Amino acid sequence: MVEIKDLGIGRLKAEIARMSELRVHAGVQGPAGEAIHPDADVSVAQVAAWLEFGTEDTPAPYPQPARPWLRGALDGNAKQIHERLRSSVSDLIDGRVQTAEEAMRQVADETKARVLKHFDNAREWAEPLAERTIAAKGHDQPLIGATVTVREAIDATVIEVEGAMLEAAE
Repeated sequence: MVEIKDLGIGRLKAEIARMSELRVHAGVQGPAGEAIHPDADVSVAQVAAWLEFGTEDTPAPYPQPARPWLRGALDGNAKQIHERLRSSVSDLIDGRVQTAEEAMRQVADETKARVLKHFDNAREWAEPLAERTIAAKGHDQPLIGATVTVREAIDATVIEVEGAMLEAAE
């Protein structure tokens, strides 16, 4: 009789399969996004959406152009984020991480770091501030000032496909 020993391949296959049930969601979300922005009577997530999509099609007294801090970060870093996903699978196979959740948290951390870097580098890609905004803020850096609350709320989370949140990136 031949004895078959599982050297961990079964667990590894299960963890790799589990990765297909997980997703990384990036943006302003959860309690930080639901909080009321200190300079507006709306949620931080709403202010983040105004920054992302602009307010030019609204009756706002000072329409704002779109400054796509999230879409720009994800589109501009898709290759690097995909590479982090591949590396995380390798880390799981090589035993540097033990679970699919740990592997996907690595992807979430990478995603969050890249979104924050893009947000911070808005001067390089965003439409310049209006003169009245520069005068009010005292500088010409887009997305900096009252939007610091938005920056602090940016996160990337690992969720199950069914939508149950597992853990936020740190």
